[in-house]
Amino acid sequence: FDLVYVMTGGGPANSTSLVIFYIYQQAFAYGNFGYAAAMASFLVVVLVLLTAVLFKLTKGGRFDFD
Repeated sequence: FDLVYVMTGGGPANSTSLVIFYIYQQAFAYGNFGYAAAMASFLVVVLVLLTAVLFKLTKGGRFDFD
């Protein structure tokens, strides 16, 4: 987030924009704090689910190199 914001600010036509940068813009540039909070909450849920799936697929984070 910080590198995109400092280096390009989203770039021309938002070509380097990230989801978290979009959430930041909605909250602090446009004042849509509720919308940004809902998007951030949804992002947390998606990341937790993705982490749980990957944790299951890697057998609890343990790798068997044999």
